[in-house]
Amino acid sequence: RKPELTAAVIAILKHTPSYGGHLASQVATLLNDILNHDPHVVHHVHESGIAQAFFDLVQGNIEYMTSDPRREMQGVNPPIVPPVPDLIMAIPNVLSALALTEDGAKALKEANPFPALVSLFYIPEYA
Repeated sequence: RKPELTAAVIAILKHTPSYGGHLASQVATLLNDILNHDPHVVHHVHESGIAQAFFDLVQGNIEYMTSDPRREMQGVNPPIVPPVPDLIMAIPNVLSALALTEDGAKALKEANPFPALVSLFYIPEYA
C-alpha cells in the first residue's frame, strides 16, 4: 500500500508497450501473489487504480494508443498485450484474483475484459 509502489505498478501497466511484456508479466505475477495471499488488498487495488490500469492493458484502452490505425480499421481497441507467454498466462489468474471480493467481482463484470482476452487467441501474432 505504498504510494510509490502503486504509482510504479500503474505506470508499468499503462506503458507496457514501452516497458515490455516481460516486466508486465512480473507485475501481473506480483499482483496475483499479493491478491491471493491477502484478499483484503483487493479493495485497495481497485480503489488505487491498479485494477483499472490492468483492465486497460487487457482491453487496449491506453490513452497514447488512440492514434493506432488498427483501431480505425477494426472499430475496436486492438490488443496491446505483448505476445509474451508468461504475461498471457498470468492475465486469467489476475482477473480471478481481482474478483475475490463481491465489489471486485462487480468491477470485473463491469469492465468485461473477456472479449479482449479471447481476441488474443485468434490474432496471428499471438499464435
